[in-house]
Amino acid sequence: PYELLNTKALIVGKKTKELTDIKNESLQYNELIINALTLTSDGTVNGSTDVQSGGYAKVEKLGQFKDNEKSFIKNNFSDEELLPVVTKFGTEGGDNDSSAFIQHCDFTAKLSLAGEFYFLPLNLFSGFDKNPFTRDKRFSNINFGYKRTIKLINLVTLPDNFVVEELPKSIRLTSEQKDIEMARAVEYNKEEKELKGLITITFSKSLYEVNDYPVLQAFYKKMFELI
Repeated sequence: PYELLNTKALIVGKKTKELTDIKNESLQYNELIINALTLTSDGTVNGSTDVQSGGYAKVEKLGQFKDNEKSFIKNNFSDEELLPVVTKFGTEGGDNDSSAFIQHCDFTAKLSLAGEFYFLPLNLFSGFDKNPFTRDKRFSNINFGYKRTIKLINLVTLPDNFVVEELPKSIRLTSEQKDIEMARAVEYNKEEKELKGLITITFSKSLYEVNDYPVLQAFYKKMFELI
C-alpha cells in the first residue's frame, strides 16, 4: 500500500528482531496521457483524451474512481485555464490486474484570447498545473512513495486561418542529483496544420530528506515555469 512505502517495519522472529525499510523498486507510477485536439476558427477546442494509468497510477486512480466517479472526473479532467466541458467519459481495464486502467474523455472548450492570439496549454490533464513547493521553508521529509514516469502527448489540428506565432523550445531539464528529468519537444507541420508536443517527466527517487528541500524546490520552480 502507498501509505506504507518509505516507512520502517519491525520484523519479529522467535529469537530475532530487525528493522527494515519498506520499498518497492520494481513497481512505480506510470501514466501516458494522449490529447487529440481539433481547433476551430472561433477558438473552440474539440478534444479526445486517453489516459493510461499503470502500476501505482492505476491503484491511485482506480481507487478514486470507485470512491466517487463524479469527483474523479472533476479532479482529473479539469483545467483552470481551458475550462473544458466533458461530453463523454468511459473507462476500461479496471477489473483486469494485468492491464492499465484506461480513462477516455471527450470534451469541448474555448481557448483564452488576448488581442489576436489564442493560447493553448500543453500540460492538459497532466496534474502538473500548480507547483506544490512554493514555501521557502519545510520541516518534514517529502515522501512521494514511488518512482514516477509521466508522458504527455498532444496532437493538435489547426484550422486553415490559424498560424503558429511561436512554439515552445525543445528542452531537457535535469536536477542536480539527476533524480528528476523533464524533457519537452514540440514540432509543427505547416502544410498539414498539425502540431505535436511531447512532455516526459521522470522521477527516479521517491524520498527526499528535509535538507534536500531547497534543491528540490529550485528544480520544481524551473520545471513549472517551462511547463
